[in-house]
Amino acid sequence: MGLALEVGMLADLKQNDPEGYQQFKADFEKVDRILHKHNIEGDYKEPDDLSESQIWSCELYGYTGLHYLRRLAAHLWYQDEKVLPGDEQASEDPVIETFYKEYISTRPKRRMFRLLSSAKESPPMNFQHLIVHSDADGLYVPAAFDRVIMESEQSLPGGFLGSSVKLKTELEELAKWLELDLSLDIESDQVWDLPEHHGTGAAKHQRFGIESFTCIRLHRACEKSIKMGSAVVFC
Repeated sequence: MGLALEVGMLADLKQNDPEGYQQFKADFEKVDRILHKHNIEGDYKEPDDLSESQIWSCELYGYTGLHYLRRLAAHLWYQDEKVLPGDEQASEDPVIETFYKEYISTRPKRRMFRLLSSAKESPPMNFQHLIVHSDADGLYVPAAFDRVIMESEQSLPGGFLGSSVKLKTELEELAKWLELDLSLDIESDQVWDLPEHHGTGAAKHQRFGIESFTCIRLHRACEKSIKMGSAVVFC
């Protein structure tokens, strides 16, 4: 099985799986309590009345693509502008491990991270909402909060709660470095062909084809999440 994204899952389940709907509704009640516990205010409440046409989903490049993109973000955070495209060892990259350890012990230290030609155009970034999250479960909700929320899996589905608002910003910074046009149709041949060019393409977004494929599709999920007020769900 591969990894997919869905926005509007609670509404989808309400229409197609009443039993699953009740379980997922209970999960979102946990999310509401967690947000309240962390003093995160806003109008977010997972909708269950979206129309079938509003419910959105897409496939990622398996679980692999997410690890490739996280690895790239970690290397760029530590100023490794000469980073090469990812490979099958992406999930075991020691730079990601360093990021995790720094995050858990404290916040990652502020570093000068240049995506553009001028440092003034590109302030230090923190890719925690991309990197510090489950690769199979967990949610991104359309509420703005800086630090990824980590709780037990009994208290929070997947153990991690990210912000689709913050994740969208992180992905936009990565897209700048990748020279990737985020307005492309994610179901176009141009996007689907990106993984085929991985490691060999002429353009940067082609050489980092798997990273680019993952970035643009995850970014589109964030856009849908913010527009509809619904969480991004890994499924």
